[in-house]
Amino acid sequence: MTRRPVIRRSVLYNALPQSPDWFCNLTHINAKWRFLRKIRSQYRMETLSACPHCGGRDFTLLSTQERSGLPTSVVVCRGCALVFTNPRLDGDALGDHYAKDYREIERGDLPDIHQFMFNLQKSKAPATAAFLKEAGIPIADGARVTDIGCGEGGLLAGLAAEKPGIRVVGYELNTAATSYGRAQGMDIRTAYFDGSGEAYDYVILEQTLEHLPEPGALLASIARNQKPGGVLYIGVPGILAYPRNYENNFLQYLQYGHLFHFTLHTLERLVVPFGYRLAHGSETIQAAFVRTEGVGGQSVPAQDAEQIIELLQKAEADFKARGSHFRQNWRNYLRYALRWALCAIYPVKRRH
Repeated sequence: MTRRPVIRRSVLYNALPQSPDWFCNLTHINAKWRFLRKIRSQYRMETLSACPHCGGRDFTLLSTQERSGLPTSVVVCRGCALVFTNPRLDGDALGDHYAKDYREIERGDLPDIHQFMFNLQKSKAPATAAFLKEAGIPIADGARVTDIGCGEGGLLAGLAAEKPGIRVVGYELNTAATSYGRAQGMDIRTAYFDGSGEAYDYVILEQTLEHLPEPGALLASIARNQKPGGVLYIGVPGILAYPRNYENNFLQYLQYGHLFHFTLHTLERLVVPFGYRLAHGSETIQAAFVRTEGVGGQSVPAQDAEQIIELLQKAEADFKARGSHFRQNWRNYLRYALRWALCAIYPVKRRH
C-alpha cells in the first residue's frame, strides 16, 4: 500500500484542525496533547493485514489526517470498497481513549457536556421515529426499546416522550454519561450488551457501530436477543453523503474514533449474515433492518473502490475551488497555534 494518500493537503495543515473556530480552546488542545503523548509512549497499534469484510489485502490510502488534526490512516479495500482505519489503536488503547480523551478532543470547552449531549441525542428522536414509520415498522405501543451506546440516554427520552407507552433501556460504558442519564430518570445499564435477558422489539445503534473494532460481535449478540420480526435501527455517518454534509471536506468528515466508514451497501453486507433484511435505508446513513428466520440476500447495489476514490477526488476539487481554507481561517489558526504553545507550557488539568 502506497503511503501517498488520495486526499493531500498543504504541510500547513499538519496537526491543525479543519474547524479552527470550533477546536480553538484549551480543553480540546490539552486533551490532544495528552493523546499524542500516549500514542508515542503508551498506546499500542494494530495493523489489519486483511480486510475485515472480504479478506482482501489490497488497500488504497485515502487520508493521513482527520478533522481535529490527529494523525490517522484511513484506507479503502480494493476488493469490496469497505473504508476503514488501518492501522488503529488496539482494544486497550481504544478503551482508554474513549474513557479519558475522546469527548474533550471532539467537544472541547462546552460548559456542560452531558446536558449538551443529552439534548443533542433527544433532538434525533422525531427523525428516528419518522424514519421507522416510513419504513413501515413504526414503534408500537408497549414496545421494548433499547439503545446500545446510548450516551446520556437523550434519544430514548425523546422516543419515550413521542410514545409514552413504550419501555426504554439504555446500555452505555461511559460512567459519567450514565450517571447524568440516570439523574434524568433514564434506565441505563453500565454494561456490555451480550444479548441475554429480555428480548427487545427495537434495538437502536445510533452513531455507535462505526466506533467498534469488531462490529460483528455486537451484531451477533443483538441477533441472539431478537426474535423474528424484531427491528434493528442503525445510524452511522455515510461516506457517500459526506460531500453535501461536510461541504466537500473529507477531512472534516473523518473522526479519529470512527474505525469504519460505511456505504449503505457495505452496512447491509455486514448486517444481513446475522439474519436480517434491509427494510429501508439511505446513504446518510439511516437503516432499518428486520430480523428474519434465516439469512437473506442484499438489495443495495454495490460500489467499487474506484467509485469511492473518484467521489473523494471530485469533492476535494470542489473544496479547493472555494479558495485557500487556511487563508480564510488564518486568524483562528493563529489563535489555535498560540493556545497550542500555551498548553505545551502549562497543561490544563483534565475535567472529570
